[in-house]
Amino acid sequence: VTEPNRLQTCALPICLFGSVTQADIAEAAAAAGVELRKQEVRLGEPIRSTGEFEVELHLHADVNCTIRVMVVPES
Repeated sequence: VTEPNRLQTCALPICLFGSVTQADIAEAAAAAGVELRKQEVRLGEPIRSTGEFEVELHLHADVNCTIRVMVVPES
């Protein structure tokens, strides 16, 4: 078993108010110019705290990767 390839991308900054969902991550990706559907984001449960998180993406049957999501307090 080999480890999935990891994307080297900039972290997506998301402001926290409540929780961060798959749709929020897909929306932040779109704002950064990356097309991503919420169904491709593998998030066990919504993120409810600030910090840096690794989030798995399932882009195709044979294509999985990890992105880094930074959740920051709303200013």
